[in-house]
Amino acid sequence: MIYFKVTPTPVDSSLTLAKPSGKELSFKVGDIVKAEVMNILPNAAVLRIKGEVVTAKTETPLTQEGAAYFKVVASSKGNEFKLQFMGYADEMPAGQTAQPQAFKQEAVTQLMRDMAQSLAKPGSAGIQPQTVQDILKSLPSDMSLLPKDIKNQLQALLQTGLKVTGQTIQSRVGALLEQLPPEVTQNVKADMLVSIDKLVNSQLKSAIQDTGVAFEAKMKSLADLAKLIEYASQGSDRSKTIMREPDGTKIFTQADPQQAQKQAAAGEGVKILLQGDSHAVKGDLKATLLQLQQVVAEKLDQADTLTSQQTQTLKNASSQIDGLLKDVESFQLLSKVTDSFYTFLPVSWSELKDAEVIFKRGKSDAKGLSYSCTLNLDLDSFGKVSVMMFMYNRDFFVSFKTQNPEFQKLLSSAVDDLKTAFEEKGLSLKGVNFIERDAAFPDEMESENGFTKSINIKA
Repeated sequence: MIYFKVTPTPVDSSLTLAKPSGKELSFKVGDIVKAEVMNILPNAAVLRIKGEVVTAKTETPLTQEGAAYFKVVASSKGNEFKLQFMGYADEMPAGQTAQPQAFKQEAVTQLMRDMAQSLAKPGSAGIQPQTVQDILKSLPSDMSLLPKDIKNQLQALLQTGLKVTGQTIQSRVGALLEQLPPEVTQNVKADMLVSIDKLVNSQLKSAIQDTGVAFEAKMKSLADLAKLIEYASQGSDRSKTIMREPDGTKIFTQADPQQAQKQAAAGEGVKILLQGDSHAVKGDLKATLLQLQQVVAEKLDQADTLTSQQTQTLKNASSQIDGLLKDVESFQLLSKVTDSFYTFLPVSWSELKDAEVIFKRGKSDAKGLSYSCTLNLDLDSFGKVSVMMFMYNRDFFVSFKTQNPEFQKLLSSAVDDLKTAFEEKGLSLKGVNFIERDAAFPDEMESENGFTKSINIKA
């Protein structure tokens, strides 16, 4: 029997296996591995992989013996492998073997042409929602397969599409809530954006996670948690502890989690999740917009009880909701294309004309991990300013770039205050840099040792 070192990952349906000395089990990231589940043990499973019988500890709730598929999603210096559970062979549709999503380059190219033509039309309303969804379906699961020129063109088109109407998500969310009647918005979170006057670190972190860009990741995490709860409730001693989780997780014990996930992604199951007071999705902008879309549609179905003005208001609101959902999905597509967590800054501030934030995680080395956060701001009084924060081995480096020389002087005069703020938080600020306004930030993201992995936001 071969024993593997394992890093516990209770809700991401994965096994992390360390290669034993004297044995070679060759895997590549992205490979789909078929394994026979020979036996299920407490917190472990016996698998036959590539002819080798292995015992792996795991928190993944494997529930039956038989053939199963796993995807190699990470490796560390050739000594460690992380295998993501894809499903059992008998659960796959006829003819499907859990192969990686193919890259439909011709389809993506044509969709990009359609996108460019739509943006070029006078008075364009931006990219069509269906185009964004079609591109998401056509992209490869491994973004390293996407040619760099296509990636750059697609990123530019998406960024243009988000700005073509001249109205930000922030301003449109406020306008939408103002025009909707109270009976439509009564169960909706009123402060979907953070007021600059009340801004604190914890609020901003929560708001960024709730912009809707991570909605599907949260849904997947909930579905995985549901499987774990269901598995634990079948007699495991851990079930009582797990069942003390917040009420939002309990509702999934009474329904098929995969079906609930599909319904929620389509907007059908959001009401169920919100009624369960799920802490993972309640307050998420995309979940809220899907809920509003459902309520508005129900109101429009009762058109015979509405005045013509009420009907027109609801139709306008429905169109605005569709537009907001399209923009959120554009940020989701940008995140996938750039291998990052790319979103708008959900802050309500009269000075702020537009803002976006991009998080990236880099490769690890002997000294530690590297991360970056880039803020691109467009301020009413000071113009455009970009800030890049780079963290390596718990040391921080900050770079500023602004189009306004006077604003740069103002920022320069506050460097000591910035260093003091870092010190008060127990953080090490190793350097502050000001970049010429026509220069670009160092492109660590495309370098050999730079940022290649996306931030994985868990529910």
